[in-house]
Amino acid sequence: MKIASHTEQQHKSGNDYINIIEKDGIIVFALADGAGNNKNSDFASNFVSQACKELLSNEKFDNPDDFEFFLSDLDEVIFNSKDWGETTAVVGKIINNVIMGASVGDSQAWLLGADFDYQLTEFQYAKPLLGSLDAKAIGFGPMLINDALVIGSDGLFNYAKFSEIKKLSLSEDLNVQEIIDLAKNEANKLSDDASVIIIKKL
Repeated sequence: MKIASHTEQQHKSGNDYINIIEKDGIIVFALADGAGNNKNSDFASNFVSQACKELLSNEKFDNPDDFEFFLSDLDEVIFNSKDWGETTAVVGKIINNVIMGASVGDSQAWLLGADFDYQLTEFQYAKPLLGSLDAKAIGFGPMLINDALVIGSDGLFNYAKFSEIKKLSLSEDLNVQEIIDLAKNEANKLSDDASVIIIKKL
């Protein structure tokens, strides 16, 4: 599979974090966007991104419920940290082109094809976020990746046209910087941190 990702912060220090690990034919990923109303929320989002290495375990994470429990555990850890703030999260695992995962918040994950698009995170709860101790993770999958999987923060999906994200994501000449640039205003500035992960079937 072809993997590309990019994060661009609105300011010098931002709250978006992504992590992708590929090992022994397994791909795991996390995208987390710290809530902007807490100056320490980058601790929460960074923690989630680093915790995704646990998804490589072969003894669990073989159904969506496992990913829901995983995010619920992270919710408690972040809450007990007292000063890490809160964060969204989209986490997942890909084996043999099949994706499973879970999410909390308003970051999004989509399966895209030339004549097909499906939002894996359609039924997620925007709030409460991880770190509130009340977050409710919603699992997704298993589903086959026929063309492309796109995961992005609200800083991308809220400001860029979906049709343009889809067009560039499916392009043979994939350029993730161009996808982030779609979210910029006329002054070529972002209105929020923007992150994207694209995983394409070869």
